[in-house]
Amino acid sequence: MNVTLKNLIKLQDLLKPGADDGLSTERDEQIERLRNKLPKAILGRFDYLSERRRLSIVKISETGACRSCHIKLTPSDVLRFRRTQETDTETVPVCPSCGCFLYSSTAFDESKDLTAPNHD
Repeated sequence: MNVTLKNLIKLQDLLKPGADDGLSTERDEQIERLRNKLPKAILGRFDYLSERRRLSIVKISETGACRSCHIKLTPSDVLRFRRTQETDTETVPVCPSCGCFLYSSTAFDESKDLTAPNHD
């Protein structure tokens, strides 16, 4: 599994409005730990997208489209993105249109809700 991708998803979940469950110090520490684990270039793009009030990382739809800008990705791009996230621990695919990070549910356990805040 792509560790960088997993950390990006956790970070985005922690930064969602309403994600603060009253434990702001613990939440801030989790955010800082996750930020320290991410490569600087990826963190920079994440921050850039977040500052523009956009989701920084989105799931590829069942039809193979970016759920941020709704551009239909080519089947070869979708397959390449899935393979990358299953085999590469640091590379995270980016939408060629809007620049958001993309992920496919095939690399994750389908029974786990990736949009829920994770407190590990």
